[in-house]
Amino acid sequence: ETFCPGGDFASAVANVLDILEKGKMGDAFDPITQDALMTDYQKVIDEAKRIADNCDDPEDAERLRKRIEGCEALIKEVDSLAKQLQSNPDDQELKNKYKETCDKLHQEIKDLADDCTRCLAKQREKAVINAMVVANELMDRSRAQDVPGVDALKPEFAQACSDVHAAAISVGSDCADGPKSQAVVDAAENFQSYSPVLVSAARLAAKTGNAADQKHADLVKGEWDRRLATVVAAMDVAQGKPGLAAAALERRLADAMEKAKAAAQSGDEAAFKSHRAEVKHILDRVNDVLDKEIEACEDPALGNELKSAKADIAAAQPKYFAALDAYKASPTAANRATLEAAEKTLSQAVNRAIVSLGGENLEELERRLKEEEAERERKRLEEEERLRQQMLELQRQEEERKRKEEEARLAAEEARRLAEIAEREAADAAAREKARRDAEEAERLAAELAAQKARIIEEDKVIVYDAPEKLNVGDNDIGKAAQDLHDTANKWDDSENDLIAIFKKISENFAKMSELQNQSTCKAELIALSKEISADAKKAAKIANMFTKECTDRRLTADLANTVGKIETIGTQLRMVATVKASMPDDKSADEQMTVCAKNLMEACKECVGGAHACSIKSPKGSTPNIKWRKMVYKQ
Repeated sequence: ETFCPGGDFASAVANVLDILEKGKMGDAFDPITQDALMTDYQKVIDEAKRIADNCDDPEDAERLRKRIEGCEALIKEVDSLAKQLQSNPDDQELKNKYKETCDKLHQEIKDLADDCTRCLAKQREKAVINAMVVANELMDRSRAQDVPGVDALKPEFAQACSDVHAAAISVGSDCADGPKSQAVVDAAENFQSYSPVLVSAARLAAKTGNAADQKHADLVKGEWDRRLATVVAAMDVAQGKPGLAAAALERRLADAMEKAKAAAQSGDEAAFKSHRAEVKHILDRVNDVLDKEIEACEDPALGNELKSAKADIAAAQPKYFAALDAYKASPTAANRATLEAAEKTLSQAVNRAIVSLGGENLEELERRLKEEEAERERKRLEEEERLRQQMLELQRQEEERKRKEEEARLAAEEARRLAEIAEREAADAAAREKARRDAEEAERLAAELAAQKARIIEEDKVIVYDAPEKLNVGDNDIGKAAQDLHDTANKWDDSENDLIAIFKKISENFAKMSELQNQSTCKAELIALSKEISADAKKAAKIANMFTKECTDRRLTADLANTVGKIETIGTQLRMVATVKASMPDDKSADEQMTVCAKNLMEACKECVGGAHACSIKSPKGSTPNIKWRKMVYKQ
């Protein structure tokens, strides 16, 4: 799992790089493009988090996490700017800031993807080197006829081979070239299937101690080495980045040399042997990458540069191992100084080779990362300062508010004090003062009454002192609904409102219908009332439609239009049901249907009153000259 990116990681990175390339060609970044990219950004970020969690190099893991924090902060900033642009689409300064932030985000995502790729490459190279070291240890135990040692190493060897297989499958899945990808997969499968053969041969040789069996085990080891080399070569071809492959080994080499030096100093023979072999394998791997690139290079100048780098490594390598062995034999200060000088020379030679292959100089990378960290810290401090200034401003405003409140309180206290003085001074003229207060009270009441009248006139309210009389209705659901509609209509003056007048008429006709509902001898009257109610419903719907044409609020218009449609439909249904009821007066089903139609129609009429009044408020003044809405205020 450590080596395999999640689902669409490779395609997401490819999309990001494609957008970056388009941006370089002059295409403008816009919110729509940004929304389309967010999914790919999140895939890269999610995969980077998983890689950071599984990375065994603390520095690489910390670098990825800091890069992820920077990307997430930029995404939040882009979202904020996009929302501001929706409110101010013509703000050129905001547009420029939005594009600048988008460019930073795109580049930061690309750098994050590069860091992920570097980290995965280091993990893959580590898997290859680890497999080599464990295989050599397995053969050493076999030659020593250490059967328990071979058995104890089997799980570690199996895991090392599985790591190489997983790394190769990951490289193959990321490669867009079909034949190259298949070559990696085939090599990985061949290698994985042969690994148990090496374990069996090594154990047999350790168990028998027979020279022929040991020779056979050595031949199997040679074939295993060849298959591992085939996997490595296929991965190098599929990746197409020799600098990346070599750069992944640089920190591994530094760690291995440091561990070898520590083991030499401590005298731990097994650890020294293991770490020395690891250094040798890493250098062999670097030389192998150089050989392949020199063979494929068509640029004479670059070819000479690569040959020179390889020669430097070849010259520094024996000196390093000689110094390491000398320090192991005698860990003196002088030998340590000689070893550290040899380490430095070898490390510089490897770094020059990596730069020649197109990799990134380790010192330059560290410097760039430190600059990025310093820039993030500077921005964080600027944000903290901005928030501090904002907090100070809020505190200043709060202090100013409290000061004004205190001044107002002192002014009120001073006014009360002066009023008390005035009252004491006027104590000797109590009668005159009483008369003055009575006059003022009368004036106040008159002013209040005038204001109330003016307010009522302004709101077009009609004061009616006597409450309207109740309808004579039957003791049934239709009668109750008719009274309810009548009460609703009576809240408005119908003298200049045809809609209210019609609804009052409908409620009165329904009241009559409620009295006739259970009488079997009133067939003609029931049919006549239903026809009249249906006709009035159509008139009311026609008047209400005027409001839907003039109202500027779409929601109110839609609601009223829906209510008008119900009035027309239910009015027609009522006429039909009433006819059925008249022909079958004892049919309970017809009773129920007529009751439901009547209640629904009156409920729709009540909704129409509220909807028409709301639409009239949202209509141009004078758009419905024959309809005036005056509220009826009844005496309590």
